[in-house]
Amino acid sequence: MNKTSVDWCNYSWNVIRGLCPMSCGYCYARRIYQRFKLDSKISFNEKELCAPFKLKKPSRIFVGSTMEMYHPEIPCEWISRIIDITYEASQHTYITLTKIPSALKGIEFPEWWWIGTSIVNGESSRIDSLKRIETGGIKFISFEPLLTDVSSYSLEGIDWIIIGTLNCNGRPVSGGTKREWIEGLIRSAKERYHVPVYIKKEAYMLYPDLPILKEFPI
Repeated sequence: MNKTSVDWCNYSWNVIRGLCPMSCGYCYARRIYQRFKLDSKISFNEKELCAPFKLKKPSRIFVGSTMEMYHPEIPCEWISRIIDITYEASQHTYITLTKIPSALKGIEFPEWWWIGTSIVNGESSRIDSLKRIETGGIKFISFEPLLTDVSSYSLEGIDWIIIGTLNCNGRPVSGGTKREWIEGLIRSAKERYHVPVYIKKEAYMLYPDLPILKEFPI
């Protein structure tokens, strides 16, 4: 488990290792694997499984920050083992993010898990799939990188949103995420649906006078 530069959590926890099969072009983890020639084989790290027990203070833990854990190539047993171990360390908040929310159907998440989906190019069907998940605690959407106007999307039943820009090596890409897209999404979340908003630090590098929003759902 590592301290993380992801500014909405404290640690990243990657029990499942290897090159993510989603192959997203903007994925920072994929670049790291390729740059340092890390082992690309997807595997389960037994030693890392017990990492939450080492944390003395309750923390927000990003589960699977370098991997699409719910991809068909990932054995269901691995997911179950990760969830089961958190029953022994339920003082922490476990935050999971997927591009395949339909794959979460049938998985029993405890209430200390926050369940999220990524929206990049307007994949509104993912929001509908997320809303149908009946287990877990908070349900959230990560609009990162925000690459289109999604201000008309319904956030009914969503507890939290994260807004991030298109980045390269930790720096925002000029023109990748338009200011009006961010502002429109903020207005929709705050005025129509009263949803807490967390804007990532890279967005402020690009647009320094955006409103400071670093809100959490609880």
